[in-house]
Amino acid sequence: MALQLGGWACIYAGDAARAIDYFSRALRLSPLDNRIFVLYSGLSTALIMVGRFEEAVDWAKKSVEINRLWVSGHKALASALANSGRVTEAREAAARVISMDPSYRLARTTALIKSGPELDRVIEGMRKAGIPD
Repeated sequence: MALQLGGWACIYAGDAARAIDYFSRALRLSPLDNRIFVLYSGLSTALIMVGRFEEAVDWAKKSVEINRLWVSGHKALASALANSGRVTEAREAAARVISMDPSYRLARTTALIKSGPELDRVIEGMRKAGIPD
């Protein structure tokens, strides 16, 4: 749990490389965690931040397969798919985000994560997918 939370803290601080390390270590140490879908969505988000979009798609898909109600998994999936050029699939993921959380806006994410080019990848992907500003 500490490594997983550390990974999210690194995402919020704009340190995606360190977040990937934390999430990877957490996965190795606790591969049967009952909230592993949270870890998968965090790893996906960090991978988007460093431009590893296809890997990010894979982890986000794992997240939403385990817990279809985990909105962060769908956000990561929408961004990763859009950044991979798979806009039709990204729009479907974005529609799920909006149906689960109709008030969600990208501004909520930009308020949490340190601004910079890594954050821009995540936000731009969600924007391309159709999530409102």
